[in-house]
Amino acid sequence: MNLRRYIGIPYVTGGNSFEGCDCYTLCRLFNINELGNNLPDLSTLYKEASCLDEENKIFKSWGEKLKTNWQEVTEPAIGDVVLFNFYNTPVHCAVYIGKNLCIHASEGSTSHTEPLFGTDWERRMQGIIRWKS
Repeated sequence: MNLRRYIGIPYVTGGNSFEGCDCYTLCRLFNINELGNNLPDLSTLYKEASCLDEENKIFKSWGEKLKTNWQEVTEPAIGDVVLFNFYNTPVHCAVYIGKNLCIHASEGSTSHTEPLFGTDWERRMQGIIRWKS
């Protein structure tokens, strides 16, 4: 795995490539390129959201639509999507890369690694989901 290619990607709301992407698209790029898991393209999620309330509705709708394709797990494996809770809704995600590390794409910075357990991220974690391929 070439993890370096996923570090330093500019955050772009609704972006869908290595030139710029949002948090979910980063998870998708990693899964497609490293694991061969073809996660669905959801790059329009943020583009469709005009405010936080609208964004929350979109994420809730997304969760309901895709439930059958995802499996919630308790122990993360490489490629799993970790959901983080802000304002009582999972509005951020990161991809688990092993050894207690996730890669995040966050507004205002480039993609980067951060530990999952033993940090503030663990407190905000809503769940870990795995794509059923």
